[in-house]
Amino acid sequence: MDGFRPIPGRIIKVLRGKMKIPGNSRALVKFDTLEKEDVVVKSVSLEDLDRLSLQIQKQIDYIPSHGIRTPRVISRCINSGRFEVVMEFVRGLDFVSFTNTASAEEFERVVSKLIFAVQSHFKSATLENFPIQVWTKKVQSLSSAALQKSIDQSLVSKMERFLVESAPEKILMGPCHGDLTFSNVIVERDGAVCVFDFLDPPIDTPVEDVSKLLQDAEFYWTLRKFSGDCDRTRVQIMWSHARKMILQEFLGIISQRDLAVFQVMTLARIIPYTSDQDVIDYLVKCIMRKINETDLTMRR
Repeated sequence: MDGFRPIPGRIIKVLRGKMKIPGNSRALVKFDTLEKEDVVVKSVSLEDLDRLSLQIQKQIDYIPSHGIRTPRVISRCINSGRFEVVMEFVRGLDFVSFTNTASAEEFERVVSKLIFAVQSHFKSATLENFPIQVWTKKVQSLSSAALQKSIDQSLVSKMERFLVESAPEKILMGPCHGDLTFSNVIVERDGAVCVFDFLDPPIDTPVEDVSKLLQDAEFYWTLRKFSGDCDRTRVQIMWSHARKMILQEFLGIISQRDLAVFQVMTLARIIPYTSDQDVIDYLVKCIMRKINETDLTMRR
């Protein structure tokens, strides 16, 4: 694979030989060495212990299949008043760099592996009543956060109505990664795919993973954050192709409206974690576009 780089593009700083990367939420993440092995160390304060424990357990319980795996967890412990998890350091390309250098065939093979992994979760999912109370509570908290970011109240109200009034009565509940964006995927030298940074979403459903893949394949979220060199037009074209592959596989399982609801929720959940006005404006633009497209489609 031409252009192979052993270091993920998310690394932002090198200090005394230990490479530090930005952690999500309140987590601290760094690269280190342990007994001559390169490792990733992720730690949180004890108040976030339960949440990180759940996320790491999801990673451990994940069943590798068809070229998809997760980083090996080496240890979990309390260290200096923090809950610390040590994992193997996976050498490979971040997904933007991979897309920038891969052939069309290589790219399709990797996307197909991600699709197959989500398909396997749908096969073990069960149709259950939609947990509307949990959903509504989350929507209300996001609306409050959006208003605090000075987003126009009429837009916030429109988003809230769409998320609540369009929520399905039933949903396939089952295992999911929880944050299956392209930023949480590394492609190894042999074409194997490693997924990491599992998350506990408001609702455990594989629909969540489809919406997360589309966060990149439709809205180019990870590409927008990428600070390295790449042919952005090429990446967008290939990711748009990935979107077609994803929709072709899953629109027979998920209704277009249900998927749109989860896509809007996925984008809205980013808002509380950013203070960058350009990012907020971009998220609001994408959310309103998806709502308007969905409403137009449903009226036809």
